[in-house]
Amino acid sequence: METERLILDEIDHDHIYEQGVIVQGWQVCLKKGRKAIGKCALIEHPWKERVVLDLVYAIDPAFWNQKYGTEAAKAVLDYAFQVLKVERVHSIIRDVNEYSQIISVRLGMEVIDRMTRVHEGVEKPHYLYCVEKKEFLRN
Repeated sequence: METERLILDEIDHDHIYEQGVIVQGWQVCLKKGRKAIGKCALIEHPWKERVVLDLVYAIDPAFWNQKYGTEAAKAVLDYAFQVLKVERVHSIIRDVNEYSQIISVRLGMEVIDRMTRVHEGVEKPHYLYCVEKKEFLRN
């Protein structure tokens, strides 16, 4: 997949994330010079009593605040809605991850649920963001 400034190269699912079922994953590269700056994926993650299709991404901090995360995430949402034909995509985001929350809102996502997970004895609040296909394609 390509965007104005990025190329998203499909990558081997076994090397992206350890939890959840990988639906599709990409390495995010700059078009100019093909430098890898991150990864993104669609993963089926458990949320309470169901499984949601979770848009996840990680961009090298050296490239933050340049809207590469937004650009990559938008390309993945386009893929999910137009190629996979799903009706909604979610993002599970920690309460302290303000940058991902900002990106999600830019993409038309809204918080639809909250949950606290305990990891190694520490409570970690999470938000469940969601965007419906019809809402995303309207923008």
